Amino acid sequence: MERGTNTKGMGVAAERKHKWNDDRPGERPEDDKLRRAPFAKRIAHEIGSWKNNECLVIGIDGEWGSGKTTVANYIVHFLFEEAAASD
Repeated sequence: MERGTNTKGMGVAAERKHKWNDDRPGERPEDDKLRRAPFAKRIAHEIGSWKNNECLVIGIDGEWGSGKTTVANYIVHFLFEEAAASD
């Protein structure tokens, strides 16, 4: 590991290598490592099939960090994909 010097002259790691991942929501189903995409695709299909005149409300419930935003991002992706395929 390369080392640098901070303002007090102490060594600091210039580059850290570890096996951890960042905690950002997934954006693209092709990068899905936790197999959430199939669920999101089914939800997107159901949303796209909604023909009722009434509003449709969907909630995603889960603990912090459980993948709610990732699932929502995948649903949006699949909705756009279905819309493009129907054009």
